[in-house]
Amino acid sequence: MKKSLAAITLAGILTLSAGATAAQAAPYPAPPSSTVSSGTVAPGNGVVFSGSGFTPGETINIDVQFGGPVAAGAIGGHGGASMSVPMIIKPSVVVATAVADSGGNFSTTVMLTEHGTYTITATGATSGVTATQVVRVVAASTDGNAAGSGTTGNGSNNNDLASTGIDPSVLVWSLIGVGALAAGAGTVVISRRRSRQNAEA
Repeated sequence: MKKSLAAITLAGILTLSAGATAAQAAPYPAPPSSTVSSGTVAPGNGVVFSGSGFTPGETINIDVQFGGPVAAGAIGGHGGASMSVPMIIKPSVVVATAVADSGGNFSTTVMLTEHGTYTITATGATSGVTATQVVRVVAASTDGNAAGSGTTGNGSNNNDLASTGIDPSVLVWSLIGVGALAAGAGTVVISRRRSRQNAEA
């Protein structure tokens, strides 16, 4: 009797632990992110555009969308209370490709020639993962350097969101294990009652 109870308990424990181990074995991918070496540059300069969270070895298309000149009073503009130059948004153009390394990272230089605001987007060809940065191209300051610093941003994944809850298979196997334990305990209780009744009779 004690051996069967111990066997049932052991089976339940193994069932519960096997499901938990399977859920922990699958690593979650890192969320996509990107950076640029400088958020503001002078015309004719380039920025280093880097990103992570892509599928290792996939081709990454680097698109640049030109938003027209930086107007006075516009977001990112220099001084002024009104927009004196209209913003012209042109379609994005693939300017480069990169290949993600074994860690899902890439880095490439993007040259920016005209005054204005540029949106640089990296798109994974197989994963659909995207990461975007905005860079302003402005006239150089009096010391010859454009003001600005590197920026960091988050990308987005066009695929499903990562699962942060319990794996459904763990729940199923847990319920099966609990059911097996309940059945075993019920069997033990019934057999004890029968043996007591037989002893009393």
